[in-house]
Amino acid sequence: VVPPSAQPGTYEIVAACGDGDRRVTGDLVVTLTPAAERVYPRGSVKTGVGGALGPDPVQTAAGVAALAVAAAGGTWLLHRRARGDGI
Repeated sequence: VVPPSAQPGTYEIVAACGDGDRRVTGDLVVTLTPAAERVYPRGSVKTGVGGALGPDPVQTAAGVAALAVAAAGGTWLLHRRARGDGI
């Protein structure tokens, strides 16, 4: 969040992962813009496949399919165990 008191200019920003292995840098440009012309960020952050509603429908479908297969397999194993067929 950029505070309202930020002065116009270009600022370097740095983001680091929790484990400290990866670091990403970039520039943040602060300008004076009237409230009617403000631009708000939109879209998703490119952080891998962490977002279920990310921009790539193929990855989303693959994730849903993997969860469905895992659920079906778990249900089948529990059903066999309950019947006494062994695992």
